[in-house]
Amino acid sequence: MLGAQRNLCVDWNPSVFAAAREDHSQSDCFGCAILSHGEEGMVYGTDGVVQIDTLTAPFKGDRCTQLAGRPKFFFIQVRELHQQF
Repeated sequence: MLGAQRNLCVDWNPSVFAAAREDHSQSDCFGCAILSHGEEGMVYGTDGVVQIDTLTAPFKGDRCTQLAGRPKFFFIQVRELHQQF
């Protein structure tokens, strides 16, 4: 069963941290899909460049204890921008 869904199109840093603080006690797992532009290890958002580690860190077991030992899925699709001169 799908739980809460959140649109992170605007100001995703605060939204990611808020999602990590939500009550996950009844959740079997956590899933997050991010589709954006970026580079290796980085995602571009409307509020700036974010390291992928920064997006996933709030959900690790030491920070989000309710998800400790539960699967966390991050689907990240990044399209690299190449300038042609």
